[in-house]
Amino acid sequence: MEALLQPKRVRVHFDESHSESWSICRARAKAISPSYPEYSSYQEAANLLTAREFDVHRVRSGQLTDPVLSQTDILVLVHPCDPKWERTLPGGSPRLSAEEIAAIHHFVELGGSLLVISEYEHDKYCDNLNELLAPYGIRFENGTVLDRVRCESSNPAWVLSEVCDNPIGQRIGRGTRDVCFYQTGWCAVQSRALPALTASAHATPSGACLVAACDTGAGRVVAVADSLLFGDDHIHRKHHEGLWLNLFYWLSVPAFRREGGGRPPAQSVGLPAWRELKEQVNALRSLQKPDGSVSVESHASAAALCGRIASSIERLAGFFTWQETYLARLTQDFADWSKQGFGKPDFHRSLESFEPQRNRRDGLEQLVVFPLYTPNASLDTRFEALVMRCPWPEWLAELERTLYRNEQFAPGHLEDSTDGYGSDCAVLFPETVSAGAKPGHSFATIFCNREARRLQDCARQCCELTGLVLPPEHEPLLHSLPLLEDTVALWDLIHDRSHSLGELPFDPFMIRQRAPFWMYAIEELRVDLRSLMEARKR
Repeated sequence: MEALLQPKRVRVHFDESHSESWSICRARAKAISPSYPEYSSYQEAANLLTAREFDVHRVRSGQLTDPVLSQTDILVLVHPCDPKWERTLPGGSPRLSAEEIAAIHHFVELGGSLLVISEYEHDKYCDNLNELLAPYGIRFENGTVLDRVRCESSNPAWVLSEVCDNPIGQRIGRGTRDVCFYQTGWCAVQSRALPALTASAHATPSGACLVAACDTGAGRVVAVADSLLFGDDHIHRKHHEGLWLNLFYWLSVPAFRREGGGRPPAQSVGLPAWRELKEQVNALRSLQKPDGSVSVESHASAAALCGRIASSIERLAGFFTWQETYLARLTQDFADWSKQGFGKPDFHRSLESFEPQRNRRDGLEQLVVFPLYTPNASLDTRFEALVMRCPWPEWLAELERTLYRNEQFAPGHLEDSTDGYGSDCAVLFPETVSAGAKPGHSFATIFCNREARRLQDCARQCCELTGLVLPPEHEPLLHSLPLLEDTVALWDLIHDRSHSLGELPFDPFMIRQRAPFWMYAIEELRVDLRSLMEARKR
């Protein structure tokens, strides 16, 4: 079964315009090393990125200017070199111009990330990478690290690295206890920079820094003192693949942070009619008893509010044209409730016409007004007015069509609401609506943005309290709410479908039949474990 095609969120540009010794294109690498292109190819390394959230491109000519850099999130320079020392890509100079260095510095100041990879005996290659790296407290030294104790195949030039016990080292080096640097140089670090991986204390120089990193607060910078370990020959050996991905996930955090504020607000929440409806429904809520009815002494106030609510709904109907039938029946249900003396509300007719599952379009807004109780908040029946927006990107729709068919699944983002949803409630189910007839199980809505925000807040607090260091590929979830919202939507799709897959020892398992609690907990654990198994396949 093919893996899910993930949305591309981070743009990576490999520079190939400055006499580099490597190319991410195997065919171009063959021009450097005709008999053995793997020796000059980073294609396998690039493929690891394109299989994930990264959109990978090459800069083949021209200068690295502000307009060029504005098109990327991570810039990669892999061993620019004077051709008298190694065969390189044709054209260009290994030295960056003063204008290019200024542009790259500006790029990092704006939140871009930079990965620079060099080699042993650095000075002979005639680049000016140290001038580029100086503001970040990193410098490539001129020499070769040797280690006769921690080395591979008894070759002291093949140095086995160690992970540094600092916040950056613990992230970049997570799961990479077996990494070999093949004839490597080393970095000097100062100021804000930290070593991430080093040679052992037995090496010469002792504890030489092999990978250095700097978090500027806006952008991030990494320098690696050996290029061979990520080439096609070595990328799949030891833990090199893991280190490569760790580097890029760590460097990608500023890009995820830029989208971290979430999506623009829904258009309808700015409409005067919505603001009035919200105010009117909140006022009506204050008149209701726990079963949703209204006391006789408040009938006049309730009748006036119902009239204004119906008027606001009619004004909003021009925006929510795709909900024409539902909104018409909704105003009729309010009129009938008023005529019948404000007893326990019966909104089954409008509920039957509310069908978000039949109109799953990405970004589509829906108006929701029902008398209901709010799970995880209150068992009392109160009117609620919501604006929700459907998250239905093509990749999620394709997954639902092909692998997890579920015509009742209707994910939502809760954009605005009345007071009852100022709580931990993150769902909208027909079973919660006050209706005279037992509602059918026509739709199930999980508010992905609310679940995502809660998960993000809890995870951040957990990391702060425990000192937990998240794996680099998970760190973006703490910075990008849209990424986490998409993750929750995917998880909810698989989770919801899993209730109908596999062994079903608890039958049926609907919202009004969740007693005893331990049985419900077992069922939720069952589908979560199945969801985890399915997610790992994707």
